[in-house]
Amino acid sequence: MYKCTSMIKLMSLALLAMLYGCASTEELYAEYEHQCRVSIVNNVSGSTVVVDDASGGILLWEPAVYFNYDKDTLLALEYARLDADIIVLEQYAELKIDVRGFTDSIASEQYNIDLATRRVDRVIDYLKSKGIAETRIRRAPLGEILPLTDNETYEDRAINRRVELLLLDQTGRAAPIRLLDKSEHWLDPNNISQPGTEKDWRR
Repeated sequence: MYKCTSMIKLMSLALLAMLYGCASTEELYAEYEHQCRVSIVNNVSGSTVVVDDASGGILLWEPAVYFNYDKDTLLALEYARLDADIIVLEQYAELKIDVRGFTDSIASEQYNIDLATRRVDRVIDYLKSKGIAETRIRRAPLGEILPLTDNETYEDRAINRRVELLLLDQTGRAAPIRLLDKSEHWLDPNNISQPGTEKDWRR
């Protein structure tokens, strides 16, 4: 009975940690605390920023790069987005990244998986060329699934032709999204990421 109760308590604490990012108990998460140094929020312009929980320093994190129709080449603006993410990865060597490739719904499902694979490879090759170790990178070419918008217009399809860049902590989980106090003036109180949600990256 005691063993069962302890297991339920442990599972409950783990669930709370998943819901509240860095929230933890001294007993269960003392080892995890040193890994959980950053929070991810949206600033007033809608960009995603990484906040150092100890120093309060702020770095820009670009959550996605975009591609022209049926292309796997990166334009100059997309390289600039990746360069911003590389700065974060260089500063926090314990963090990892999940690179997930998507397409619009034009062409066949298999063709789009192949296209997403090439896009993911292009992004990963650039990250590696800038010194990001392959052991820190996860890859997931997903194709036309999980569109951010429908694919009825050119603008919608342009948004869906993307590679998402998901920041991971040392354990491989999504880096925590923390609710920040509304008094922090650089945040729009009506545009704060909620735990468990994904930003809609409209450009």
